[in-house]
Amino acid sequence: MKNYSPPIQDRTLDELMTIVYSQEGDWQDDAKIQAKTELEKRGIEQEKQSELLEKNRQRQLKLQKSYEEQLERNAIIPYSRSDMLIIFLKAPFIIVGRWSYQLSIPELRRENFQIKTRQRLILLITGTLFWILFIYGSYKWSEYNRLQEIENADISDWEENRIIDE
Repeated sequence: MKNYSPPIQDRTLDELMTIVYSQEGDWQDDAKIQAKTELEKRGIEQEKQSELLEKNRQRQLKLQKSYEEQLERNAIIPYSRSDMLIIFLKAPFIIVGRWSYQLSIPELRRENFQIKTRQRLILLITGTLFWILFIYGSYKWSEYNRLQEIENADISDWEENRIIDE
């Protein structure tokens, strides 16, 4: 018999039941045999095992139903104004992966956040465009100011020193 870590005999009742009633390929046959033997040693009869399986199945159904209800609720949850401002201002950094903030678009879709997915996409696009236009505008403004400074510079002294008399 093969040894497992933790040993089969040290596992909880739920873990033993999981091993014994797992799908084909989830556990080795040797582990299943050891788990069945351990259940027999603990006095857990087939009837009790069936009862425990049914309780576990009911618990799983409740969890699944709860998860599905949460997914339905997620569909209508929007971002707060402060979250939207943060995403908008940090959009280029979020897009290039230098910054992460809350869930990404694939994660939002997986969790059925329909409104948040749409908002995040719009905020990332508009935020990135804002920064591109801001940087471009700042460059153009500084270039305009530089050219104005050149145009308005007094070069009369320079000209006087450069004029050659014939």
